[in-house]
Amino acid sequence: MTRAAGALFALALLLGIAIGVFAPRWRAWLDGGAGPLTVLTPDPACRPLGASCSAAGHDLGITVRLGQTVRPLVAFPVEVRLSGPAAAAVRGVEAHFVMVDMDMGLMRFALAPQPDGSWHGQALLPVCSNGRSDWQLRLRVQTAGTRYEAGFPFQAER
Repeated sequence: MTRAAGALFALALLLGIAIGVFAPRWRAWLDGGAGPLTVLTPDPACRPLGASCSAAGHDLGITVRLGQTVRPLVAFPVEVRLSGPAAAAVRGVEAHFVMVDMDMGLMRFALAPQPDGSWHGQALLPVCSNGRSDWQLRLRVQTAGTRYEAGFPFQAER
């Protein structure tokens, strides 16, 4: 083995070790921080288009409402209200939009706290090249010690 090949092998080995050690931390950072995840289950029949949908756990309740219509490439409002003992400790609320079994890219929108205690923001969805419009809004709520998530399915207009 030449000296250059040996150095390249050592560099690749160190890079592999670094990825193995730091990848879980990077993943936790991308997922919104530390703390256990509590999944809140909403009514599966509820659709948050122009109507309020809720999900609750023992210490946090989430109510979400999207705009009356949601179309690709047109901004629409996202409104979230929180209730329960954990609501006072919330540090951030994000709206993530995903399409099941289809990678549509990273669609994260941070919501801003309002004086009335609600969280508001705007979101924008891309056009699906396969013509699909079945989306899921995954709300992520972060407190100092716990992450909460609730999923709300809906159909966007085409």
